[in-house]
Amino acid sequence: MEIKEVSLLTSKLEEMKRFYVEKLSIPLYIENEQSFTLKIGNSKLEFVDSDEDSFYHFAFNIPNKRLMEAKNWLEERTEILTEDGEEIIHFPSPWDAKAIYFLDPSGNIVELIERERLNQFVDEEFSGTSLLNISEIGIPVDNPEEFKTLLNDLNIPVFRDFEQFKALGDENGLFIVVNKERKWFMGNRAPVISEICVTINGDNTKLITIPNYPYKIKVEA
Repeated sequence: MEIKEVSLLTSKLEEMKRFYVEKLSIPLYIENEQSFTLKIGNSKLEFVDSDEDSFYHFAFNIPNKRLMEAKNWLEERTEILTEDGEEIIHFPSPWDAKAIYFLDPSGNIVELIERERLNQFVDEEFSGTSLLNISEIGIPVDNPEEFKTLLNDLNIPVFRDFEQFKALGDENGLFIVVNKERKWFMGNRAPVISEICVTINGDNTKLITIPNYPYKIKVEA
C-alpha cells in the first residue's frame, strides 16, 4: 500500500515548521497561514493549525543499512526515545525491521524505520531528504476489527492481525490500527482521537469516511 499524503492537526504550527524544516532539514513542499506540507520522499505530510491538543504516531521509511547513520544524525538534532535503555528497537519476523523514535514539538511519536525487505539503498549522506516515504499512520479506534471490515473492499493486505492491534498494508505503507485504550509503544501514552486524512493509492478513486471518527481515507487511482 502506498501512502501518498497524510494530513494531521497541530496546535503548534510555527514551532512544528521550525522543527521539521530548519532543524531536521526536511523539504517544505508548500505552506500558507493555516498549514504547511512536508515532502517525505514520495509522499507528503501536512500539518494544519488547530486549537485542538492533538498528537499522533507515524513513521517514515529510511533506506537500508542506514539506521546507525540516521541515529547519529538524529541525536545531533533531538532526543532519541529509549526502551529499557535501548535506542534502536529490533522487530523480528515478519516485521524484519529496526527503528528509532523521537517526539516532535506537538508530542507526536515519530519513528524512523529500516525494513529489510524494502531493498532501498542509497549512497548519499543521511539527511532530512533521505526519508523514503510515510511508512505508517496510527489510527486509534474502539474496535480494530470493525475498522478492518470497513476497508474490506479496498483489498488492503492484513500484515498483522490481533484483537487490539492490526497492521493493514505492507512494508511500503501501513495503517497501525489500535484499541484507543492501548498505549503507544515508546510513548507510553494512550492515543488521542483527532482528525486524520490519509490519501492512498488504489484501483478506483473514492472517499471513505469512518463513522463516529474524524477519519477520512482518500483513494486515488
